[in-house]
Amino acid sequence: MLAKFDPTAGTHLSGNDSNFSSGVAGLLLIVPPLHIYAQLKGGYALTTGGALWRAAALSIASVLTLTLFAGLIVSVGLAD
Repeated sequence: MLAKFDPTAGTHLSGNDSNFSSGVAGLLLIVPPLHIYAQLKGGYALTTGGALWRAAALSIASVLTLTLFAGLIVSVGLAD
């Protein structure tokens, strides 16, 4: 027999859980641009300034692409 799913079971939001979640969210926002910068600087032997502006451009392009893709998925879902 399958157990019923209860989304509220076991949810206890204490200060530690909230801090953990915000820390993970912060890492998800900070680490990818730093990784892009390091890869560009090391892989193409760029100067610091060159790697920074290219990393910024790639980060903006990736956010724009993700936003457009999410909008497309939502619009296809609403069309049904």
